Amino acid sequence: MADKIKIKVKAFVRDLKQGVDDKTLMERYNLNETTLPKLLDKLVDQGLVSESDLESRYMFDSTQKVADLFSFPYDSNDLD
Repeated sequence: MADKIKIKVKAFVRDLKQGVDDKTLMERYNLNETTLPKLLDKLVDQGLVSESDLESRYMFDSTQKVADLFSFPYDSNDLD
């Protein structure tokens, strides 16, 4: 059974709303790519973070993550 992660919720929510990026949040609060989304879901469920807080913050981030999943062939003729 995994140990529970203890974080200071007020500090996390403040950082989140101030636009701290995912990588920094994960480092600062000892989270990973699995625990961060779970924490965000819990905070939304408890009303500490709104969906609009998350929507504005992931607009670019999610686009980049989708792009990272695919490899696009590069053809120098496309630039002409």
